Amino acid sequence: MEEMLLKWLSTAPCNIKELQMIVAGHSFIPPDRVFGNTESQLKRMAIIIINPKEYDTVFSTSGKVFNLGTDYPVLDWKTSVEHVIKPIERHYKFNVAKGISITRHHGNLLVGGEQFYKIDSIFSLAKSVFKKGKSISMMKSEVISAGSVAVKKEKLQDVNKLIRKHFGDDWLQNENLVLYKNVLQASKESKNHEQSEAEDFCEYHEESANLHIKKKSFIIAR
Repeated sequence: MEEMLLKWLSTAPCNIKELQMIVAGHSFIPPDRVFGNTESQLKRMAIIIINPKEYDTVFSTSGKVFNLGTDYPVLDWKTSVEHVIKPIERHYKFNVAKGISITRHHGNLLVGGEQFYKIDSIFSLAKSVFKKGKSISMMKSEVISAGSVAVKKEKLQDVNKLIRKHFGDDWLQNENLVLYKNVLQASKESKNHEQSEAEDFCEYHEESANLHIKKKSFIIAR
């Protein structure tokens, strides 16, 4: 979140000088009410929703639905900040900070954090969070395309077990479960592809060096 706000402030109108984030136990902001209403509706439903579009129908009763990756792009912020922003261990304790201030000061972006609710004192603690020789202009996030992020093996196993337990061993024939079928199949194909590439790499053969490498073993001929 901090990195995204840094990027936004760098391109924001000049009259915006500072952004403040207050960490509270409960924010009581309008989205909280939407979440509460949605949760109540889902609890009253007698069946388990298995189609994501059915969730959209429920969500639309409380507000406008925006689909991830369709209505707005998903950016890879994690990768883009690794070579620009300092690690989380900075001049203030990020994990316990109750207030965080991002300030634009004489062309520089400064970040400060306060462990207590003392917003006025944050500016005195504000410092740069960029690595030496780096700037916000070097932070460029690539768009993450749908399906490009691999699902963890353990999570796929849990999903498979739950679906099999609820719908039976022949759940692959259920048209309503095609989403889960495609995800599991794509993961399996990806795994097979990676294994195939690894085997091809190990079978590298170069006559000129008299070096023969076969899968898990190697022989040097003289």
